[in-house]
Parts: sequence; structure tokens; C-alpha cells
Amino acid sequence: MDYALAVHEFGNNRALLNTVLDNFLKGVETQMALVKTAADRQDATTLSSEAHRIRGAAASLTARAVARA
Repeated sequence: MDYALAVHEFGNNRALLNTVLDNFLKGVETQMALVKTAADRQDATTLSSEAHRIRGAAASLTARAVARA
């Protein structure tokens, strides 16, 4: 993640960025559990949906490597 770029994209509002980051990290734990369950059940629809949500959230936080995964 490019923190400096993210700060810039969040209008130099570090508090807001840090809140969004905290929420992302909390949410991604749940999403990864859903991804694992979907993979175990061979549920391609849920797997694709959760992966898309994680990538989208990561992109909004300038976590480019995650967004491209």
C-alpha cells in the first residue's frame, strides 16, 4: 500500500484514512473466511463475489498488489 498516496487521495485526512483502514482490516478477516468456505465448497459464485469485494476495497486504499491479485 502506498500510504502517502492514500493520504493524498483521502484529502490529507489521516484520521479518515486510518478509520477506513481499520474497517478494511476487520472486514477482510470475515471475507477471507467466506473465501475459504466457498473454496472448500467449490462455490464459485461466492468465491468470485468476495474476491471482487476484497480487490475493490484494496484498490480504494491504494493497495495495488492486492487489487491486482
